[in-house]
Amino acid sequence: MSGKITYHIGRIFLGLMLIAMGYFIFTSGHQQFDKYLHAIRKILIPNSQGSSKVPMIEVTYEKLNQYLVKADGILFVLSGLLVMSNSKGTGGFAMFVAVLFILLTKDNPFLTNSKSLQREQYQRTIDCLKHLSLVGISFLLMGGGRRTSRDEIEEGIPVKK
Repeated sequence: MSGKITYHIGRIFLGLMLIAMGYFIFTSGHQQFDKYLHAIRKILIPNSQGSSKVPMIEVTYEKLNQYLVKADGILFVLSGLLVMSNSKGTGGFAMFVAVLFILLTKDNPFLTNSKSLQREQYQRTIDCLKHLSLVGISFLLMGGGRRTSRDEIEEGIPVKK
């Protein structure tokens, strides 16, 4: 297969997987992310409760967590649609931000303030490495995915743009 065909198949496949991931995060991600978001809240605001209201926006921390998770799901779907439409830079950036949310919450190896989080440490480290590979893909997309070999430069072969 030529490079263009494999690129387009890979781009469409990646876009579909990002959309699927966004769908699952949007519909049931709160169950997965809830304890990590509460752990972060307990570190930042030790005396707060999930049912107490967030200052200035008058929404409970529990509801805020749900909104954040749904926003991340939407961002994954958006990044998938952008990647599929060949908007590599914007799609890559949206993917980076969506994955960053997961890295800072669910995969964060520094969240060890409860026994259940300490028990999951090994799996969270593995998941963190998987999601870091998605960060690498997002950087490739944002950079355009161009590759110029040293031989092409030395031979004066023009670079396709």
